[in-house]
Order: sequence, then structure tokens, then C-alpha cells
Amino acid sequence: MDLSDNFGIKDFLEALAGKDPVPGGGGASALTGALGASLASMTCALTFGKKKYADKEPALREADAKLRENASLLFEGIDRDAKAFLPLAEAFSLPSGTPEEAAHKDEVLQKEYLAACDVPMAVMKSCLEGIEAAAVAGTDGSKVVISDACAGLILLEAAMKAAALNVYINARYMKDRTKAEELVRFAEETCDKGSKLAGEVISVITEELKTPKV
Repeated sequence: MDLSDNFGIKDFLEALAGKDPVPGGGGASALTGALGASLASMTCALTFGKKKYADKEPALREADAKLRENASLLFEGIDRDAKAFLPLAEAFSLPSGTPEEAAHKDEVLQKEYLAACDVPMAVMKSCLEGIEAAAVAGTDGSKVVISDACAGLILLEAAMKAAALNVYINARYMKDRTKAEELVRFAEETCDKGSKLAGEVISVITEELKTPKV
């Protein structure tokens, strides 16, 4: 079975590489996060039922449920991001030849800049929750498959940071600087928290994987 041609991934990649504004960075971030959460979930699935990890199973079950929930939310974020970005893209095409038209265009743009932050912020939240759950998978999961949890953490962190860029670029053009700074602060604090946790677990797992077993 050639997985590269299944699930619509090839079509998505071709669209992503094209000239259309969507899918774009937001959709790519959401997909990357969904991949990361799903990969970490696999670590849980491959640990369930193993006697050696019986005492860890309750925590892993909880982590797996959270990972699956956020993988679903992140996957939905691909379409949500496209739908949220289109009104902003259309706003750039509004006429601005007269003072009235320019004022209306600016009003619409300001509204859409704010709205365009909603999805990437939701993606960041889901990625952070995914990182917290993936950390459990990487810490308590079967040693045979902790590399998958580690890879999942790397993808979730990357998706979170990429989504933050969409918050920053939209907040950059907002005239309501109080609100803009609030959005930027949320993104910064979320990235700091997620990266700190992900970095700690990734470092531990990476060093463990590099240690010879022979």
C-alpha cells in the first residue's frame, strides 16, 4: 500500500505549494500538530496491556484520550483556518480610492486581523495540551516506542511556534495595541510553557536513545 497517495495528503501538499492563499501556514501548523498528537498517541496504544507498564496505564489512558481529542481539534483547524483567512484576504481587495472607501476598508481589515488570530490561538492551545499529554507518553510509555512520543513532541512544539507566527503577524497591524499586546503575550507565554516542557522531555529521551544497549 502506497500511503503517500492516500488520505488526501498529496493534494494538500500540492495546494500548499501553490499560489492560492489557502491552505497556508495556519493549515500547515494545524496538520503538523495533529500529526504530532497522533504519533504520541501511538506510543500509548503500543504500551497498553503490557504487564511491565501496568502501573502506568491509568495515566497513559488519560494522556491518550487528551492526545486523540487534540489531534481531532487540530485536524479540524486546517479547514477552520482556511475559512477564517479568506475574509481577511478579501478585505485587502476592497476599494480605497476615496476617504470613505479607505475608512471602510481599514475598519474591515481591523476586524479581520483580530478574527484571524482566533484559529492559530486555538491551535496553540491544543498543541500545548498535546505537549503535556505527549510528555506523559514519552515518560511512562514503553521504552521500545518512546522515540515516537519524542517525535510527536517535536512536531507539536513546531506547530505551536508556527501558529504563533500567525498571531504575531496579524497583531502587528492592529491599531488596538492593548488588544494586540494581549494576543502577543498569550502566544509568547504559551510558547514558553510548551517549549520548556517539550524541551525537557525531548532532551531526556534523546539522550536515552543515544545510549547503546549492547
